[in-house]
Amino acid sequence: MTDFATKFHNLEGDLIRDRKKSFFKLLKETALNSTQSDINQAIENLRPKSYQEKLFWVETLVYFKKTAPLIELLKEGNREYVKIIVRQKWFIEDAFKDMSALELVNQFFPCVSYSTRLKLLRRIPNCWSEEKVDELFDAVQKRYGIYIALDVLHVCSTSKIKRILEENEILLHAHQVIHIFKKNEDLFKIYIDYSVNLFKKPYDEKGVLNLLAYKNPSLFLQLLKSNKIVIKKLPKTATAGIVNMAKQEILEDPQHYYKILNARALVSMLKTDFVTFYRTFFPKKFQEITSTCYSIKILKHLPKNTRWRAFYETFKINFPQKSISELFMAIDSTILKLNPGKEIVKTWAEVKYKATNDENFLQYYQTAISIPMLKEKINVTSDKVKRQAMLMLLITTCAENKDVQSLEEVMQYVESRHKNEDAYTYRKIMEFICNTFNNGELSKKHWDFIRQQVILIRTKGTINFYDYRSIVDQLLVYGYKNDKQLFYVVAKEYIKDAADSSLYFGDSLQNSDLDREIFLEFCKLLPELLLEDHKYFKSTISSTIEEFNKIGQLRPEDPLNLLQFPYLVSAIEGTVNKNVFDYHEERIIKFAILYHLNVPKYSLPFLNATKICEVLSSVTKDQNGVYGDVVRSIVKKERFSETERVILIHFLERQDLDKVGDWMMGYIIDDLLLQHPAYLAKYFDRIYSRDLACFDKKWIRHYSHLGLNKKIYECLSKDWMQQDHQLQLNIMNIIQNLLSEEEYIDFVDQHFSPDKHLDDSHDNIVILQMQQYIAGLLKKANTAIKYLPLLLKFCKEDLLNYTLPSLYSLFSRSPENKLHPFIKILSERDIFIRKHAVFLSCEFLDYNYVFNLLKSSDCSPHPSRKYLCMAALKYFAKNCSEQLFILTTKFLDMINKSHKEIFSTLVRIRIPKTYRARYIEICWKLFENVDDDKINVNKHFDRLLEQSFDEDVLKSISPLFVKNVINRHLFIQGEHRLINIDKFAVLCLEYRSIERPNNFAMVFGTLSKSNKRIISGFCTVFVNFVYSNPDSKFINTYIENWNKYFSTVDALDEYITFNLLLKYSSHPLEEYATAAVDYLEQLIYEFGPPVFDVFKVGFENLMGKMKKIDQYNLFYSMINYKTTPATCVLVIQLLTPISDEETEDLKSVYDKIIQILESSKEEIVKCCYEIYLRKNEI
Repeated sequence: MTDFATKFHNLEGDLIRDRKKSFFKLLKETALNSTQSDINQAIENLRPKSYQEKLFWVETLVYFKKTAPLIELLKEGNREYVKIIVRQKWFIEDAFKDMSALELVNQFFPCVSYSTRLKLLRRIPNCWSEEKVDELFDAVQKRYGIYIALDVLHVCSTSKIKRILEENEILLHAHQVIHIFKKNEDLFKIYIDYSVNLFKKPYDEKGVLNLLAYKNPSLFLQLLKSNKIVIKKLPKTATAGIVNMAKQEILEDPQHYYKILNARALVSMLKTDFVTFYRTFFPKKFQEITSTCYSIKILKHLPKNTRWRAFYETFKINFPQKSISELFMAIDSTILKLNPGKEIVKTWAEVKYKATNDENFLQYYQTAISIPMLKEKINVTSDKVKRQAMLMLLITTCAENKDVQSLEEVMQYVESRHKNEDAYTYRKIMEFICNTFNNGELSKKHWDFIRQQVILIRTKGTINFYDYRSIVDQLLVYGYKNDKQLFYVVAKEYIKDAADSSLYFGDSLQNSDLDREIFLEFCKLLPELLLEDHKYFKSTISSTIEEFNKIGQLRPEDPLNLLQFPYLVSAIEGTVNKNVFDYHEERIIKFAILYHLNVPKYSLPFLNATKICEVLSSVTKDQNGVYGDVVRSIVKKERFSETERVILIHFLERQDLDKVGDWMMGYIIDDLLLQHPAYLAKYFDRIYSRDLACFDKKWIRHYSHLGLNKKIYECLSKDWMQQDHQLQLNIMNIIQNLLSEEEYIDFVDQHFSPDKHLDDSHDNIVILQMQQYIAGLLKKANTAIKYLPLLLKFCKEDLLNYTLPSLYSLFSRSPENKLHPFIKILSERDIFIRKHAVFLSCEFLDYNYVFNLLKSSDCSPHPSRKYLCMAALKYFAKNCSEQLFILTTKFLDMINKSHKEIFSTLVRIRIPKTYRARYIEICWKLFENVDDDKINVNKHFDRLLEQSFDEDVLKSISPLFVKNVINRHLFIQGEHRLINIDKFAVLCLEYRSIERPNNFAMVFGTLSKSNKRIISGFCTVFVNFVYSNPDSKFINTYIENWNKYFSTVDALDEYITFNLLLKYSSHPLEEYATAAVDYLEQLIYEFGPPVFDVFKVGFENLMGKMKKIDQYNLFYSMINYKTTPATCVLVIQLLTPISDEETEDLKSVYDKIIQILESSKEEIVKCCYEIYLRKNEI
């Protein structure tokens, strides 16, 4: 199989794509024509040297499925090799199918990098059974901690997932939740509940919910109604499923569903039910009908011819008492999008104009009315801008009415009455006419008028031809189609005007067949209009040839024939035969040569390769613009003709090549790199440019077979110290892509080693700047472990900030079992570097190693305590264990007030619930010992209290801690009072039931000595908590203890609120309504009418926490039970009007409440109800 190796090292082609094609062809032929033994031998004998050969070698191993060597490559950690290998599903299955979980985790994973480990953990479980993945989870958790193990949790068995969720506070990624949903919907619901309870908010991952709505709309709706999920907008596919599943609910409550469903899909799926939907969706209050309301926006998804009918018919049904004029006043020009028809638009415009006197509405009138009215307004308007705007309206009203006859009248009016307008006004009017009407809609009279205006504009001479050229273009099109005599007259004027301004056709005459025909007619007219002594003769010729060239590029299958125009050919031939050229002659030469090369079908007979090279060599004035553009046009092509090859070689072998500017040479080199690297390699020494941007490409390393990378390196590294600073940095960046990893390491070590002592000389300052830059570049290394010894040399104090990103990147991509020596080296450096040994270990190494490293760390230096504590704390938060917690608390005990920068981290980090109580007490003690006015200790206390707001955590906190916190902080008032102290006290009273009597005595004993504000604040917190967590036994106990310390008269508002709360917690809603009414009557009987306001405050406080539908049901039940003046007035004062976006159920309850209130005979009720109506403008 020596033939395979020979062909492997001598693949056909220069370009990457060509060599890849040859390579895979070789693999295919070898697979078909060779035995397995021959293939194995051939692979063993391969000795890839270049970057590209090594990649092909990996692809060879993949193609022939050589698992063992691919496993070794995984261990090596080369980023590009790993990327290729882990994408192979067959490899994952074959390499790990017989490996146990323990063997994988404890024997194989230490041989690969952290990055590779994560990639494998995402792929291997898909090839294993759930039981085996359970074992994998346990093994990974034991060695690396639960934080890493979570990557495979979603593939574990259902029982394992449930247990992990019960024991931990974790967040799964969207792809994991999607996997669980596809696997087990019951488990998915468990996770949603878990997420809601953990994070105290609905689940909102968009990708998950979109899939849920699409695959299981029933479950989506169930979770949505229970407020367990929330989403802003569903895509079309998901919307379709929801509409099919819940069409009736959508019809009954369109406002709610419109907010989350895709409007286009919603309208499409509803079909004939849209009418029913729209009637419910339409505003219920007339003032809510605006141009921006949803009921108008949704109509854009209906066919145009049905929009107005749907809108207006629904309006008549919902607002029979309102006139169409009132409707027209409510909406602006948005009505036009509803496609209502001419008569409706006319009526709307009349209504709006009468109300606003805005002349813009006149454009929608019939022209017989609008034109005289606009003329009258123009006659009395002195403001130039406003007058111009109304002149435009004269044209617009003709367009709106499709009345070209009246347009003639308007044109005559402009011509006769506005002769003194400036040329810019004429131009605007003509442009507006040409843009408003299609060319074919206008008659000869219209175009005659336009032509006269063009003549007028030209006569005034204040506007450049190119500013009104678009009007003349339209005139030419009309003339060419309908009036050839007019066309030739205008064309001649066009050429004269254009030539006098240096003719340039631009883009207007290149695209359509008609434009091409007009352009050719121009070319026929040129000889009689453009003599050689014309000022812009050369400019016009060059622009004309440029157009031929552009058209040939745009439509290479149908180029224009330049040879049909001897006038132009003669001008070109006369130019190329000169010896000296001005700017325009050089342009003629450039475009002529480009046309000759790009349109070989009509090549110029007097131009051959020799002549072109001779002419280009004579061009000296504008090297970049002529020779450079010609060569660029050639090298951009994948293949070129013999003539083009000769021109290119002539260019590359020129003696005066240095005259070509760096920027142009940079473009040429860039194109050569893409299409013809062999030419670049051959002539590189001659065309090397200091424009380095073109070399900053990773794929240059693929051209090592041409020796190109070595040549570029030699040029770049030569005299680099003499270059400016930015150029030096660019060179370093490029060199990394040119050399092999071993060569680059030697290069950096030889020239920029940080081991060398630097003084303050200029060269050494440059070296230091280069070292800083290179330290950052090293993170781009492919095989990270090779670079670590070099990188550690850069781990010095003055380079550390530049080195750290590379250090963490290389550690993450180096085999785990090879990192320990480097950790040891870093651990022996000064403290600023030593701390990163700990941080790196926590991030990338196994649990036992990290624990032993932390345990053996020397805490005696004062600064080291801080970073050891930080590292231990963060690691513990991700991988909790008793021994690690004990070690972490040891570091916490060493923290003092001088370490204030880590205080915020201590209270912000989320500790697992099992250890949180002890952690809170330790941190609390730490903050109590801080005596520094610059540190806001109360803020930290509040964060710690917030972390305790969990039943299990509060039950685990020591009684002494509870006692100390309440006694020391509950009575404090003003700015020093803790925000969360009231809630902490309330939760302790609720959850710590064994100590409840003592805690009540302690809390109320403290409160009884406090001011009214503290007492009120505490009671508010209590009410809020108990409302969300009803417990009548606890409320009774609370009231009993309250009464021991506070009299009813002294705290009447709290007394009433507590009793209402007790009734609410122990009764269903309807029974609570009757109990509240009876309680109000009882209070009025005991304390008199003034107690009504006190009751109202307490009742409103509780009611405000209910859902709106529950509030209205409560009101209805109350006045339905007893329609007393007190009950009715209470409901009136608390009742808020409803909007159109409310549900139909809510609207129904509201209507029943209103009916009862309106039927009351009590004067006080009538009076209050009338005030309610006026206040809310009902």
